[in-house]
Amino acid sequence: MKNYLEIGIVIVFFQTEANSFSQNLVPNSSFEIYDTCPDGLSQIYNASPWFQPNNYGSSTDFYVPCTTDISAGVPSNFAGFQYANTGIGYCGFSAFFGHPQGTKGREYLEVKLNDTLCSGKKYCIQFSVSLSDNSGKAIDAIGVYFSVDSALYSSADYSNITFSPQVVNSAWNIISDTAKWVNITGEYIAAGGERFITIGNFYPDSLTNVYTSNPMGIAYYYIDDVSVMLCDDTCKETPPVAKFNYSDTGLTAKFNNLSTA
Repeated sequence: MKNYLEIGIVIVFFQTEANSFSQNLVPNSSFEIYDTCPDGLSQIYNASPWFQPNNYGSSTDFYVPCTTDISAGVPSNFAGFQYANTGIGYCGFSAFFGHPQGTKGREYLEVKLNDTLCSGKKYCIQFSVSLSDNSGKAIDAIGVYFSVDSALYSSADYSNITFSPQVVNSAWNIISDTAKWVNITGEYIAAGGERFITIGNFYPDSLTNVYTSNPMGIAYYYIDDVSVMLCDDTCKETPPVAKFNYSDTGLTAKFNNLSTA
């Protein structure tokens, strides 16, 4: 029996992936996790670890049914009526204020990824947006900016962040659906070391294509289900498959001398 136990210890080495390409690097990707139920608007920080990158304070909104303020509720809220694309929560931001005699501002949402991006690797990006019922405008230029450090900026009038998004919705693909969620997708070849994503409209008014139904309105979008994943392979080299050499261990001799008793 002892000999059977010795030969029965078989060591198998599997080729494992160092970092699965199916892993979503975005934490709290569908805004289901929150520290506290919002009691009003401009409280994206409750959907931790998401935040509004403007140093002047939070303005991007977090919506969830548990709120004590109906303006931040689901499905009804100050911007309109919409169910979450996944789960119960989502966020909302103004992508274009566009008041003729007022500030033409922007709102953004940002989060630190669960891991840094690997140089030269292709990442698949996707998120869902829906134009709010109460919007008087609709635009095309909603995109994602990847950065090593946070895209924090200071703007009292919430002007656009002057970075160039690496992934952006197609020009003149005006997102105007208020009933359904619309997917924005793209691919990004990482420079390496990127750890943050910021979402919004980074373009100035002159480069933003706008459909207007109300000159005094804004282009306000709900957002849900944000994902950043490796498209086809792993970040790190796959460890080699170990080969078991029986002559080195004496298992061949043990096998030949096994007693059948």
